[in-house]
Amino acid sequence: MRGAHLRTELTYVTAGAVAAVILAGALPANADEGEPGEVLVATVAEAVPELVEDAVHLANTTSGVEAVLENGEVSLPESSNEPIQVEAADGAEFSFTLPEAGSSEAGVSDGAASYDHGDGSSSVVLVNPDASVTITSVIEGPDAPSTFSYEYDVTLEQFEDGGVVGYDAAGELAVTIALPWALDANGNKVDTWYPVAGNTLTQHVAHRAEGVAYPVVADPLNYGRAL
Repeated sequence: MRGAHLRTELTYVTAGAVAAVILAGALPANADEGEPGEVLVATVAEAVPELVEDAVHLANTTSGVEAVLENGEVSLPESSNEPIQVEAADGAEFSFTLPEAGSSEAGVSDGAASYDHGDGSSSVVLVNPDASVTITSVIEGPDAPSTFSYEYDVTLEQFEDGGVVGYDAAGELAVTIALPWALDANGNKVDTWYPVAGNTLTQHVAHRAEGVAYPVVADPLNYGRAL
């Protein structure tokens, strides 16, 4: 129900993308067992099962992780300090980097790639059938960062309501980015916003406020072409 509520609040949503809600209270009985990536995916599946159901299969390759798509191409890096490459089915292309707080290797489990940044935060990346990308940041405690920067190879433009789009070198729309949200472990909203500076988008999450329960889950960032 919380996932459904959040989806009604997202104004700029990539076509075919869905909001991921990872909550500590939604853990299945055995979610604390297994590898960290498996725990994250199990939590997503319990909270918003359609997110994992809709995500495409990810395959490990010699150069990183590839999404198995009928149309378009999405390549995820072996390490979080390398860019994610997206080529949509309609020809739009762009790339962007995850928050770079250390070079963590991708862990792949049940259709998701997770990157532990080694600073109390991690990124979970899922790819949808339309080649759009959903990213969720999981904040483990008050010592984790409160800002998360994503650098693009396209020109970003922000609207008055906070929505963001990106244009390629030809001036064509290449990417849309959903409005941000964040929840704490009790399902309470945490203030979050992102300013744009040049080709860098930085999400701010005010998770150190009084009464915030961890883990805090921020966004998702939904990347794709359609508004």
